[in-house]
Amino acid sequence: MKASSWLWNINKTEAEVKRILANPEEKAFIHYAALLLSRHSGLPKEVFKDYLRKEDFCRYWQAIKRRMRKDQWNDERIPFWDGIYKFLLREFKKKGVTFPKETKELARNPVWEKTAAIIRTWRLARKMTQAELARKLGVKQQFISKIESGTQNLSLATLAKIENALGMRAKEYAIESPSTASFWVRDASISKPGTTWL
Repeated sequence: MKASSWLWNINKTEAEVKRILANPEEKAFIHYAALLLSRHSGLPKEVFKDYLRKEDFCRYWQAIKRRMRKDQWNDERIPFWDGIYKFLLREFKKKGVTFPKETKELARNPVWEKTAAIIRTWRLARKMTQAELARKLGVKQQFISKIESGTQNLSLATLAKIENALGMRAKEYAIESPSTASFWVRDASISKPGTTWL
C-alpha cells in the first residue's frame, strides 16, 4: 500500500496536502493532520519524515486528537498516537524544548452571564466581598469568581444558597433566556428563591 493512499477520497494532490501540513497556520491543518494520523498505515518515522514535523505534532496534538474523536473509527489510533506524543514530549524535554499548554476557551452562555451580573450586583449592594460570600456558602473564593465571570453553570441548589446568603428576593429580578437556548424555558424567572423555574 502506497503511503499516499490515505488520500484516496481527497480532492487535493499529495503536494497540496503536504503544503498544508507544513504550515499549522493553514485553516485546514488540523483536519488533514487528523486524517493523516487516522489513515496512514506507515510507521510514525515515515509520517514525520514525509508529512508532519514532530514539533507541530506535539504542539497541536490535543486539537488533532479532538478532531480524530469525531470519527469513531479512530478509537484505536488515538491511544497509539497519544503514546507517540508522550514519548516525543520526553525526548523534547531532554533537549530543553517544551510546548505551551493549550488553554481552553471559556464557555459563554447569555443566561449564565446575566445570572452572573445579577449575583455580582446583589453582592456589591450588600458590600460583601467574594471571599465573604464564599465563606457563607462554604466554597472557595475562586468558585465565586467563576460564577461572577459568567462561565460557571449553576445548579438550582447552589443558586438557592446564593440567594439566601445575599437575601435576594425573587420578585425583584428575572432571568430571561434567548430562544436559542433550548434547555431553558423562554422568559424563565424564579418563583421561589432558587427552587422553581417557570
